[in-house]
Amino acid sequence: MIPITEQSSLYDNLETKSVEELTSAINQEDHKVAKAIQEVLPQVNCLITAIVNKLKNGGRMFYIGAGSGGRLSVLDVIELPTTYGLPKGIYNAVLAGGEDLAHRCTGRNGG
Repeated sequence: MIPITEQSSLYDNLETKSVEELTSAINQEDHKVAKAIQEVLPQVNCLITAIVNKLKNGGRMFYIGAGSGGRLSVLDVIELPTTYGLPKGIYNAVLAGGEDLAHRCTGRNGG
């Protein structure tokens, strides 16, 4: 297996680049995302339709995550019922390390 973090990248030595070079590189990468999604839109649409059908027929959705991504999934689970009127329990978050990690403060002693 080749270590990904040790491979050469178009974006090695970011600290040596100017603001203009950095923002141009970010913008170029953003264009790649839109093109990649456009190429698979039929599959994305099919997936969304399948998910909606499952949810309408009593299915549930689980976000599984760690770190910041896991914590952001908790915000979705909290917001969906209050903002969109969805019943609680349809969308659920499963956090690496357990639910109590979402409540811990970081950056303090004992943390």
